[in-house]
Amino acid sequence: MASRLKPWPTRKKPKSRFLRIEIIKDSKELLKQTAAGDAEAVARALDESHIHVTSNRSYNNEDALGSAIYLSYIYALNSYTCVREMTAGKGFADVVYIPVHAGDPDKPAMIMELKRNDRVESAVVQIKERKYFDSLDHYQGRLLFVGIDYDEKEKTHTARIEWFEKGQGQGH
Repeated sequence: MASRLKPWPTRKKPKSRFLRIEIIKDSKELLKQTAAGDAEAVARALDESHIHVTSNRSYNNEDALGSAIYLSYIYALNSYTCVREMTAGKGFADVVYIPVHAGDPDKPAMIMELKRNDRVESAVVQIKERKYFDSLDHYQGRLLFVGIDYDEKEKTHTARIEWFEKGQGQGH
């Protein structure tokens, strides 16, 4: 039986490679949009990536949403350390991105709190009330509090971003 594949030099590049490049480009742009406070961009990116990282059976669990965030912010791993379920203040922050090189105003630390079928505002309130920024003892400067809510029925995300300036002696 003859092979239907074209000889190697004339084959097109695999679509999976193109998809990986697009994911990285989108992630880089999302990181910029997040730092600029664009909550709508965060919600749109999560709507898209949540579909790619989970099956229908596990779509609504928190680990699936955490994986969607990880995929959406994959580019951040070039300049951030990502910590999931970080012991922080009076509880655990769902996802924290800590810049590898502190002091870059374009790369603020990000504390993300996830909610399901709730109000996105409650996620940001939880970050503040439980002082999740306390765990970033040596970090000084601009922080982003990113609240994310997932609506199980509609399968959509909403986000809210607030800035917080952490100075000397704050958060101890």
